[in-house]
Amino acid sequence: TLPIQQAIDACSDSGGGVVLVAAGRYETGTIYLKDNVTLHVAEGAALLGSKDINDYATDTHKNIYAKEAHMDRCLIFARNARNIAIEGKGAIDGQGQTENFPNTNGSHRPMLLRFFECKHLGMRDIHLVNPASWTSAWLYCEDIVVEDVRIESLVNWNGDGLDFDGCSGVRVRGC
Repeated sequence: TLPIQQAIDACSDSGGGVVLVAAGRYETGTIYLKDNVTLHVAEGAALLGSKDINDYATDTHKNIYAKEAHMDRCLIFARNARNIAIEGKGAIDGQGQTENFPNTNGSHRPMLLRFFECKHLGMRDIHLVNPASWTSAWLYCEDIVVEDVRIESLVNWNGDGLDFDGCSGVRVRGC
């Protein structure tokens, strides 16, 4: 988690650019996307969500439904970020199978992605797979383009794909 976050932070602090996740498998807890950063998950690369709920931050906003606080944590989070993107032919795999995140009362099941009050977001070509709960929540965001994204969200109950709530300027193509 730390090397990925340090690369994102350094990229954003220097004005932005691309953080490349090269071919290979990388297990991580919560990472935060920052202004002007594109996270490029290359073909043959997989970002794997940790199987340990303690590796997920608790400051990633919250699920908007009061009775579903078990979904407050997430793998990738952005708050008030501008000009961010996730792209590439690789995969983001939440490893959200029920043996890792039991679907029982009180058990935490992290979302894969949550964006809160962000502007100018892009998501292209990526494969989103196996979230423990929803695949993505886009809350009060503006100017979003999602294209050619493949989602497989069947390993744990209520694995929604793309949830846009209070957003404007949303374009979804070829997904």
